[in-house]
Amino acid sequence: MSLSEACDDLLSSGILHHEYGIPVLWPRTAPLVQKPDLETEYYHLNRDLATAVNRLVYLNRIDQLHQMDPQKVDEAFSDAFSAGPFKDMSFEEKERHLHGLTRFKTDTLTTDFLSMALPVLRSIYQENSALTDAEFTILNNLKKLYSHYNQHPANIRRLLDEYNTQTSKVLQEAALHAEIDTFLKTELVPNLSELESLNNDYLALQNTYDNKVTARESPSSDTVVKKLKQASLTCSRRLLRLSALCDLLPNLILCQASNWHSDKALLDVMNDCQDLAEKLEYVPDIFALSSRSVDEILKADLGDLAL
Repeated sequence: MSLSEACDDLLSSGILHHEYGIPVLWPRTAPLVQKPDLETEYYHLNRDLATAVNRLVYLNRIDQLHQMDPQKVDEAFSDAFSAGPFKDMSFEEKERHLHGLTRFKTDTLTTDFLSMALPVLRSIYQENSALTDAEFTILNNLKKLYSHYNQHPANIRRLLDEYNTQTSKVLQEAALHAEIDTFLKTELVPNLSELESLNNDYLALQNTYDNKVTARESPSSDTVVKKLKQASLTCSRRLLRLSALCDLLPNLILCQASNWHSDKALLDVMNDCQDLAEKLEYVPDIFALSSRSVDEILKADLGDLAL
């Protein structure tokens, strides 16, 4: 390849648009495995090699022990099993323990674990050109999991960032729910009591109104007129407060985190507020009672306001 061709090949890789990290000039894609038997043979050969090396190390250590003074070997054996969990074991228990450790080292660790870990280690530390197809696939999957520049849905860094963000939102939501709960306990309950008291007052005023309607054809004295005007002013003020509470209380209940449909007390409040608000809508002039004449007050039809 000439120098000009090499330069053209390099520029075609997009290196001029590279922004951060180590540029990948000629990325290799993992081809389809044409001969899966080679991968299996490669796995078994590596496992046999690890087993043979482990056997060689074991025999070498046995040879070293044969060359040592037998008394020193006995002392080393006694020191190893005279402390920790071994000091209270019988000879048979120690022997079973040694056989178990040997099986773990030979079968589980050397034969199985190292054979499975070797492709992962090679995909991390070897050059791409020296990797098998399976190891190159492992490398690509590791990049998806741990690369700082990969936005794959399974990327660990991305998942941690999303987890931290979600945790922060959950904490904020919990704080808001606590504030709403406190507000409902300190504000809603007293208002419910006040609403019940106002309802009782309204019923009393309704009785007064009915009596006044009965006697509206008879002449009224100045004292009765003054009392009626005062009662109409009180009624107007209290109905204004009832109207405001009919708007406020449902909004407070809707802001609560719990399901108000399943709370009988809150559901009753919502229904009562809705019924009363609908009744108040049919009497739009009720809020001007204080400015009306005695005859107009007596003739006003307030029957729809009965709770």
